[in-house]
Amino acid sequence: TGTGNGGGVWFNSSATSLAIRLINNIFSGNSTHNSGGGAMGYGTPTLINNSFNQNTAANGGGLALELPSAETSNTTVLANNLFWANTASANGADLWLKNDADNDNYITPLQLFSNNNLDQTYPSGFWQNLAFAIAPSNLDHVNPLFLDSAEHDLHLRAGSPMIDAGEATVIDLPSTDIDGGVRVLGANVDIGADEYGNTSIARLQVTTNDLGIVTSNTTGINCGVDCLEMYPTGTAVVLSAIPTYTYSSFSGWGGACSGTGSCTVNMTANKSVTATFVSNFLRDGQWPPGWITPTTSNASWTVTNDSVYPDSNYSLRSGAISHNQTSQVQIVDNFQYGTVSFARRVSSQGYSDYLRFYVDGVKWGEWAGEVAWELVSYAIAPGTHTLVWAYEKDGYGSSGSDAAWIGYVSLPPRADNSYTVTPIAGVGGSVNPNTPQTVSRGATKSFTVTPNKGYVHHKVTGTCPVGTWSGNTYTTGAIDANCTVNIGFFCDICLPSRGGWRSMIR
Repeated sequence: TGTGNGGGVWFNSSATSLAIRLINNIFSGNSTHNSGGGAMGYGTPTLINNSFNQNTAANGGGLALELPSAETSNTTVLANNLFWANTASANGADLWLKNDADNDNYITPLQLFSNNNLDQTYPSGFWQNLAFAIAPSNLDHVNPLFLDSAEHDLHLRAGSPMIDAGEATVIDLPSTDIDGGVRVLGANVDIGADEYGNTSIARLQVTTNDLGIVTSNTTGINCGVDCLEMYPTGTAVVLSAIPTYTYSSFSGWGGACSGTGSCTVNMTANKSVTATFVSNFLRDGQWPPGWITPTTSNASWTVTNDSVYPDSNYSLRSGAISHNQTSQVQIVDNFQYGTVSFARRVSSQGYSDYLRFYVDGVKWGEWAGEVAWELVSYAIAPGTHTLVWAYEKDGYGSSGSDAAWIGYVSLPPRADNSYTVTPIAGVGGSVNPNTPQTVSRGATKSFTVTPNKGYVHHKVTGTCPVGTWSGNTYTTGAIDANCTVNIGFFCDICLPSRGGWRSMIR
């Protein structure tokens, strides 16, 4: 969501000689309070084979353009663009075009406005401050038949009216579509960012929680960060679930995966996978290593099963104390950046006897009275910290069970002195060494990357800090946690060399 103009992109070429070309882009699900939900521009841009879907703004839900005031020198091109399901609270749900910037009643013409699909209803669908005749090659609000518009999958279905409905003679026509597939296929170029008829694409959506991540053997899925990827139909994607927090464990897959091991997802269609991580704190009923009763405590906490958080077997319960006493439990450790989360329950005298949570002697939370089990969490900076849970009574009165419980604890990973760096090579090459490597904290790790014939190394993803290239050697940034390095490769001879920009803006 933008706060000014241009929810997805804002550009201005009116005061420079810079040529702005937006080619083969998807603008989907963007918004702004002003103009240009998908994009807002000033000057003389070229927009070819873009798709604008479900963007919203006050003016120009899909696209807003303000042309220069010179009436004879405009080179703006809008061709083969697809507008669908955009909204505007004022004017121009699909397109808002200011073509008389100096308000002298002389129109600034576009060099080319052809073979677009947009709502041509004035002023709700297409607003212009000086009306002009719209060429019949432009489609008027025709349903493009996307694969899954609600999920922003803007690939075309078989039978889409956008197929072969574009203009192939446009200057700067891209030779590939947004997925790298060949353009043109069929009798003519398609309208929008997708060229129908290339290798089918399937969407993989991964869902997880904060206690672990899911990675893939091919460049793409790294969830927590990147949980949605598109793959050619037929691709076999191997997913691995990695617990990332102290006391977290992987309990199993859902959706297109099952079991608790690595999972191979055959992308025959759109697939969704759920990875469930749980806290194994006190799972076996044993006192947690490293947890102590500080000397300031009047009574120790104990492991119990008299009251537990859902999906837990045991909890810690405060000890029996008198007025003006405290029962404390403590852990001191060197943590990475992350979140401390725990479930807590209290049964005490309201506004008098409290469960309090302290970090380095500072109170971060407190609860009193009859408080049901609930999960709470706090972000914590890296470094050594003292965490204390204390049940504290005042000078009079008792109520309920006169106790507090905590359970389902998860802590940020410990800042160990060494970590594991796992290399993953995508299709089209290899990496050496190709096995997990042990790296000291703060050190880097280098890998020799060898593309297959016809391939070049492409983007690097994964969870390791961003590194640098030197020839075919990739060196990670300073390692501060267990992480992965995903090396991607690109077939340099599979596609024509001429093409437009390829990106997805959301």
